[in-house]
Amino acid sequence: MKHRFLLDVNILYFGVKGVDENGRPDSTCSELTARILANCHTIRVDDALLERYKEHMDWLRGDPRSMPQPLGVLNSLLHRSDKTILEAGDSPPLPQGIQVPKKDEYVVRAALHSRPAVVTCDHALKRAINEQSAALGGLKAITPAEALELAKDK
Repeated sequence: MKHRFLLDVNILYFGVKGVDENGRPDSTCSELTARILANCHTIRVDDALLERYKEHMDWLRGDPRSMPQPLGVLNSLLHRSDKTILEAGDSPPLPQGIQVPKKDEYVVRAALHSRPAVVTCDHALKRAINEQSAALGGLKAITPAEALELAKDK
């Protein structure tokens, strides 16, 4: 089964660093990006999210503590047009009354294009999306471990 994901920027960081959200060694995020690349899944981005990805990737490339293999996989994923789908046009505004952390509004707006599974380690963002899922047109947020299970599908 083909899955569509929207990766929170921190997923890139955790994957390249090989850590979890607490800084402990963990390969979940790097395995996730490798599975998306290897299988028939895609990630969805809009212009704002893609710009943040690029900024983050530039920073990661310059950090000597970045792990080369996950960095290469992520770089391949982001540069393949059949894997990273750019949503056309401006991102929709948040529906009236929707409350998400201000710093994460761009993530939710990007997801409103095609409603992929939002992959995040940010508990406040995940809770905000899932508690308001109906008002967000069925949008769901999942953890990297949940996304990895989905990405195992071919």
